[in-house]
Amino acid sequence: MRLLLKEWVHDMSFRRALRVVAAIGFAMLLNSCSAGMDDTFARYKGANIQQVITRIGFPANHNTMLGSEVYNWQSTNGDQQCQIQFSTDATGTIKTGHWVGSILGCNAYFTQLGE
Repeated sequence: MRLLLKEWVHDMSFRRALRVVAAIGFAMLLNSCSAGMDDTFARYKGANIQQVITRIGFPANHNTMLGSEVYNWQSTNGDQQCQIQFSTDATGTIKTGHWVGSILGCNAYFTQLGE
C-alpha cells in the first residue's frame, strides 16, 4: 500500500500531491473531532441536565415526548449550523445526547461542554 501511494504521488505534480495530502489530513482531523464530540455526549450520560444548562445556557426549546424530556440547543454562525439534543428521564438524568450540523457550527457548544 505504501509503495503504491508513493508511486501515485510520484506521478503527479508536487503542488497537486501537497493538496491531496492536505485533504487527507483535513478529513482525518474532522473524523477525530467527530469522535471527540461523541465522547463528550457519552461523558454526560447519567448526569443531571442542569450540568449541561450551566455550561451552555438555556435550551432553545424543551418538549416532553414518549415519557422523555427533550432539550434542544441551536446555533447558526454564518452558513455553519448546529443542533444538539439531550433527552432525560423525569428526574432530569440524561439518557442520550446527539448532534447534527457542522463541526465548525457546533464547536462553541463542545468547547463549553468539554471544559
